[in-house]
Amino acid sequence: MGFKPEPWTPADSIACWYRIAFYFSGIDVGEVASLHTFETLVEQIGWEAAVAQMKTPRIIDESGAIVHQEDMDPQLIAEIEEYARDHGYGPNSTKMFFSESSSPKASHAWVIGGARSTTGSAILHSDPQITITTPSLWYEFHISGGDFDARGIGVAGAPGMLVGWNRNIAWGATAAGIDISDVFKLQINPIDSNQYYYDGEYRNMQVSTEEIMLPNGTAITVTCRRTVWGPVVTPFISSALPQEEFAMKNAETHNSSSCSIHALIKIMKASNWTSFENALESYMSVPLHMIYGDKYGNIGYQLAAGVPLRSTVWPLYGITATPGNSSAYDWQDIVPKKYLPHMFNPSSGAISTANNMAVGAWYPLPLGQSTGGGGDSIRSWRLRELLANATILSQNDMLAIHNDKVDPAIREIVRLGRHIVYTLGQQLSEAAENALDVLDLWNGEFDTSQGVYPLIENFDVSFRRTVTPLALVYGGGESGLCYFAKTVKLNLDTNPSYVPTDDEKNYVDRVLAMAWNKTVSLYGNDPDGWLAKYDKTITIKFQNNLENFGSLDPTKDLRSPDLHCKHISTILSQTGNSYSQNVRFDNVDLSKSVMPPGLSENPNSTFCDNQIAIWQEGMLHEAPLTRESVEELMTSSITLEYTPKLLGDVDRDLDVDILDVVKITSIYGLTQDDPRFNFDSDLDKDGAITILDVVICTSHYGDKY
Repeated sequence: MGFKPEPWTPADSIACWYRIAFYFSGIDVGEVASLHTFETLVEQIGWEAAVAQMKTPRIIDESGAIVHQEDMDPQLIAEIEEYARDHGYGPNSTKMFFSESSSPKASHAWVIGGARSTTGSAILHSDPQITITTPSLWYEFHISGGDFDARGIGVAGAPGMLVGWNRNIAWGATAAGIDISDVFKLQINPIDSNQYYYDGEYRNMQVSTEEIMLPNGTAITVTCRRTVWGPVVTPFISSALPQEEFAMKNAETHNSSSCSIHALIKIMKASNWTSFENALESYMSVPLHMIYGDKYGNIGYQLAAGVPLRSTVWPLYGITATPGNSSAYDWQDIVPKKYLPHMFNPSSGAISTANNMAVGAWYPLPLGQSTGGGGDSIRSWRLRELLANATILSQNDMLAIHNDKVDPAIREIVRLGRHIVYTLGQQLSEAAENALDVLDLWNGEFDTSQGVYPLIENFDVSFRRTVTPLALVYGGGESGLCYFAKTVKLNLDTNPSYVPTDDEKNYVDRVLAMAWNKTVSLYGNDPDGWLAKYDKTITIKFQNNLENFGSLDPTKDLRSPDLHCKHISTILSQTGNSYSQNVRFDNVDLSKSVMPPGLSENPNSTFCDNQIAIWQEGMLHEAPLTRESVEELMTSSITLEYTPKLLGDVDRDLDVDILDVVKITSIYGLTQDDPRFNFDSDLDKDGAITILDVVICTSHYGDKY
């Protein structure tokens, strides 16, 4: 792009991971807009009435929880209850409403234990889904040496694997949607904008500047301000009013004793459940539902996140921004990991997660879960169906689950529509009945080979109070939709003469009619001609970022072949199938993976798009772990020779001379906070260039390699 990047430092590696962490659990700008709404309500109806109107308890579908009360040790539950009481919390705290703003969701993972697998060991499958780009957001790698022999994916530039496996264990993950950040409204000194009021006095902000070089050779200076809560983030909050300032506190960046990257590196070396759990002690973010399986047949689940235990002083935590003028509003603690939802070898012999609710209302601590916080996601419901229908599964059975194309929520809505019209003989709107006629033989699958695919892909199943009164009964969002659709299924399964309520009938009519009308507007009145006009491909954008700002260079975009399932609420969901791993332990070299579009970030490489064909067919390729099996698939190799670094050889030219002394003295007195700081010159690694660094260098003057 015409400019030379700055030298890479360890801080950049950490920043790469933080970039992902903040995408999934960063600033909830909606909290500021909600604060303004609350302030207006207080003026109109008073404090107590305003709090009551803002603070609506969440409706919980207990069947959608990953961990149930019987899955955890009763003695530990008693400890958790005591811990909750000591901090002002109690039963039904999981029902506390948090912002409906959802973190990205589409991932799913499942594992079966040795008693339910044909191999006698665990079999684990993980699909951490995100929009497919070229090159991939993920970086697939295999590291072998010393204590490490692990394979999986991470973020390019950052050490550690998000999901992966070694010879003893495998782990998978889905986003948990836990709120680990809070926005605090600052009370600014009217005569000094860099001071804020806190605990009875005005405090100075920590002010620093960062110079960022642009491609044209010019530089811009960014001013960073930090408070006791964390950095000032007002420029990122569009709803902030003039003169308002807000700071953000985040569990990852505010806790200097913990580092998620350290945890990810330790997981790569873990050999059993105990070492896996110990590795997660320092994990904070991205908040994850982590599943586990090992060669001994054990399986487990751990909610992995730095969950803040908020103060009980502010009644609207997680809904609005919080006052920042007193320590009384500060977090009480980070919930100890052993108190977070987890389980080991549940009686079902299987664990699955797809961004759904971690734990039910019996759990006494508020987790601040937005995504899936009320129960199931459509995919978690479907996974439970599939795993419940089979006792013993093989690796191929697990791969078949990966290829499942059913959306159970829409399946049951169509089923209820058929029941209303064909069984009860009642009428729906003409458009809704037209849709049912076309869907008469539909089997519930979102398969692009079916002529009805353009119609079912246009189903709008939005489930909010502004759309249907049913959301008042079952809760809003995807979990409420699932709760409703599961209730419909139960009613139809147990009562062939079931008569739906008017609200149920109206909702079904709305969904069917809107889908019909939209499909006709896009593809015409003849259903037989719809599929020929439907685009089964997707554009894979070049260097598209997480916020989907668009392709960096459209000429390097890729066009996929025809896909079999583009529907995001299915397990296959090819538009987001950015990586898959399927791990077995009876022969770990028979494990499989896929990472479309390809393994190389170089658009001119043959490996840039070498995964597209197998991804199109819902397949995975061989992903061996042992050196012998890896070398059988090898196409090329590079041998690196390591030259030990001489102490004092700052410029790395294999001798210690006057040039090295000059490099140190030229930045004498700088600390690591200064952008001009050179870590190679800091020979005693104390974060500053001092006389000790000069002495170390000169004491080795003349040494050569």
